[in-house]
Amino acid sequence: MKSNFLLKQKKSYFRGMKEKNLQHILVYTDFTEVGDNAVIHAVEIAKIFKKQLTVLHVIDDNTHSLFKNKKTEEKTEQKLNEISEKIKKLFTGEVHTYWEEGCACKIINSTSENLDAVMVVLGVHPKNRIQYITPKYALKKVQKSRVPFLLIPENAKDISVYSKVYLPINHLKETKESANWAAYFGRLNQTEVNFLLPTQSESGVQNNLAYGKKIFKKFELSFSEKEIKCNAIGVYVIAAKFVRTQNDGLLVIMASRKPGFLDKLFGTKELKILNSNNNFPVLTIAPREDLYVPCV
Repeated sequence: MKSNFLLKQKKSYFRGMKEKNLQHILVYTDFTEVGDNAVIHAVEIAKIFKKQLTVLHVIDDNTHSLFKNKKTEEKTEQKLNEISEKIKKLFTGEVHTYWEEGCACKIINSTSENLDAVMVVLGVHPKNRIQYITPKYALKKVQKSRVPFLLIPENAKDISVYSKVYLPINHLKETKESANWAAYFGRLNQTEVNFLLPTQSESGVQNNLAYGKKIFKKFELSFSEKEIKCNAIGVYVIAAKFVRTQNDGLLVIMASRKPGFLDKLFGTKELKILNSNNNFPVLTIAPREDLYVPCV
């Protein structure tokens, strides 16, 4: 496998990053318009979180095709340098670039772990563009990740949406993890958090709502409550439909812990959300015992 300087010395490179205690936002770009848009969103997130920014590209068949199989590695470095220079005009923090040749399905997550990234920002192509990262493909990355993925659909162009967060509340205990991340955005960006509640409530919903309100009040965060017509099980999908009509805001959801038979047959709730024609980013968190939870 061919490699550049960073790949040859990646162990020492990533070790140096950790020793400097440089926490990163990692963004993957495939050099398409969707990838470019993901980078723009990642710059905004790095500003909000006050973190370093690392731009990753994985050389694959699409890259070789883009550069017509001529000097692919050299042109990849040139492209990443161009992206870095554009970012530096918008962002005062440190910007790093990294590329590796192989399978994006493994390299995105391994790079995230090696960097001790806070979040991965990933542009998502429509489901019919199977040669790129589609919702189904992206969710496989989320399920294997310790940190959340900020998934940016093709039509999510507006970076001002982070001034508002929509947090659906269901009956599952994992919802507390998404509340922590909503509070993290709220504290860092003075974000208004909107609880989206099922009309058919139950004790689990009320417990999760109470937990979220307790955290937000502790940090004096602005929040509101809105009921949407659904039960606790369907709150994510209906919440996404609601957010789509608002034309603003970030949706925070938990991925399914163990997709059941029907989920595998018809698709999980998060896949249904991401397969829709969304105009907003979706922060997707995998419920894991070792999940990275920010210090809100």
